Amino acid sequence: MGVHRTLGRRFGLLGTSMLGAMIVAAPAFAQEAPQSATEGTNDASGEIIVTATRKSEALSKVPLSVSAFSTETLDKRGVRDFSDVIRQTPGVVFEATNTTTNIAIRGINSTVGAATTGVYIDDTPIQVRALGYSGGNAYPVIFDLERIEVLRGPQGTLFGAGSEGGTIRFISPQPSATTTSGRIRSELSFTEGGAPSYEIGAAFGTPIVQDKLAIRASGYYRRDGGYIDRVRFEDKSVVQKNANWNESYVGRVALAWTPTPQLTITPSVVFQKLNTNDSGESWDNIAADQTQPSVPFSDYANNKLLNGNRVREWSKDRFVLPSLNIRYDLGGADLIAIGSYFDRKQTFVSDYTTFDQSLFTGITLPIFPNQSAFSDFVNTQKNWTGELRLQSTAKDSKISWVIGTFYQQAKQTSIQQVNDTFFYQYAPFLAGILPPLVNGKLIYDQATTSKDTQYAVYGQVNYKPVDRLTLTVGLRYGETKFAINSFAQGPVVGPSVTDVGTQKGV
Repeated sequence: MGVHRTLGRRFGLLGTSMLGAMIVAAPAFAQEAPQSATEGTNDASGEIIVTATRKSEALSKVPLSVSAFSTETLDKRGVRDFSDVIRQTPGVVFEATNTTTNIAIRGINSTVGAATTGVYIDDTPIQVRALGYSGGNAYPVIFDLERIEVLRGPQGTLFGAGSEGGTIRFISPQPSATTTSGRIRSELSFTEGGAPSYEIGAAFGTPIVQDKLAIRASGYYRRDGGYIDRVRFEDKSVVQKNANWNESYVGRVALAWTPTPQLTITPSVVFQKLNTNDSGESWDNIAADQTQPSVPFSDYANNKLLNGNRVREWSKDRFVLPSLNIRYDLGGADLIAIGSYFDRKQTFVSDYTTFDQSLFTGITLPIFPNQSAFSDFVNTQKNWTGELRLQSTAKDSKISWVIGTFYQQAKQTSIQQVNDTFFYQYAPFLAGILPPLVNGKLIYDQATTSKDTQYAVYGQVNYKPVDRLTLTVGLRYGETKFAINSFAQGPVVGPSVTDVGTQKGV
């Protein structure tokens, strides 16, 4: 099996963004100001407003390296997933495979251990520890977002966890107790030689009790049509046509209750589920082993993209995020308390039919009729996060500050099981040397669990002696505890292995 390559050709697009239509139909809806390529939310003067320093201020006055994108800007550019955002953001590199995602800001990244880039949905960090041989961060589908902020450089004195290289923030629109707003987005597109793609999403916010209680709700569905056929490599007979389709489901509900003018309580819940039917890779060419010349497999010139995998490489990734934000205006400062729970489960299957066979024999195509092998992966995250901070709110003051405490307990599991009942048929010379198959079918069986507990106090003071100069002093003190338990068994492991470890640091 030669190099894989993904290729899709879109020749038609019928898309509508119906925010304007809703404004015409319902004049009470709030019309939003137009946005430029790197804008967040604009104020009345047209300034770009962001919260990169934990308070609302014009982007031109933020003493940080920040890129900000509003949902309108992302819609105009046809952005539908996070990788499209990264392509428009300097200093950020995003690498994604079938099993992992890795992100680096200014060259700082980690493929093992704790993350170096913070990924936030509103005030909740959701980045994942590199555990086992798979997994990666979850990223929200791009629909009902107020903006995305990419902060380059260390952010530990402002944000709670994993922000050595920078922080990426997905910021949701909040309910308004004074204004009704809404938007609808739909799209229909076609892929040459493939299946159509389509989406529909709607968001609506309105006061329930004027100036006291409001709601914001949104729902979104998208299907990306496939364009790669999975076939039997022997004769290219089609097993499933346009197999590499994807589906996205997103929902969010938030309430804002203002019992007094100073106090606002905002509970919310976000749900997201992503389904992938099969791999987005196509086969360029095939060869039985490295001594033979390769033979073309896909016919790219005629839009025939083929995948000869024996096993369908499907995946499911879902998360739910309930959170509670309580804000109290003390006059010149806000006291903010935040609590959240992030629950994620990711499952997927990879075709291992020839992966291990090629390691032991050098043969890269199945030897036996109906030979197949696959690897099951399961990754879970359960994060409990709490934060309490006090921050200044005076917009025109030369001095601004924030102090806070942060706590998070993050539990992860990583499970991998490689099912290959043909192992001792293509490698009979190993029988009697290596252990038997686990449960009569597994050549590799691995399970790893980890628990991270973090406590931190932090603070930052900004002093602006003149308009274009900001002096910043920040301090962070944290304590981390990490525990891991890993077990592996199977023929490719040899004797079973158990690793247990703990680590504590400040």
